[in-house]
Amino acid sequence: MHKLRPWIRARLLRQAVVAGLALLLVVLTSPALPSTSALAQFLPIPSSSGSSEALPVNVERSGKLEAAWVQIDGQELFRIASPAVFNRAEVGSQLPVEMRARQVEANLQRLFPNDQSSAAPLNPETLEVVVKDIDNYPVLFAQDASLAEPRVLLTVTDADVQYHSAPSKQALAE
Repeated sequence: MHKLRPWIRARLLRQAVVAGLALLLVVLTSPALPSTSALAQFLPIPSSSGSSEALPVNVERSGKLEAAWVQIDGQELFRIASPAVFNRAEVGSQLPVEMRARQVEANLQRLFPNDQSSAAPLNPETLEVVVKDIDNYPVLFAQDASLAEPRVLLTVTDADVQYHSAPSKQALAE
């Protein structure tokens, strides 16, 4: 097969592009096409409850993830993430990140209650955070000599790994 010279190839390509654009223009301006209102029925309708909804305080959205601070006594400890909830009025089976953060805070608050007289004090010398793998998810537990059994702190999720750009759930848990 004979190879075309580069300038001939470029000229043929340019002619093909111009011809294609001219054909597209003719088709789009043709009276045979349905009216704009008829075409509109095939376009997706923007959701009125989409991502324009204001996010709760302490929640930030980054693409398809949302993150929130876990706080104790107003002190920010770390951020956790969840898949974005675009309509908080109808969350379905989704767990908004702010609810997940409040659950982790409640877990921590049970370990360190404001009223220390109601619980045996935890010893910082013997308090440990251990990671156990449950259903392929690392779960962080607090254990101490004063606790009858380890207490769940949080589960590291795929959303957490994505948000923190960690190499794995296990690495983030550690």
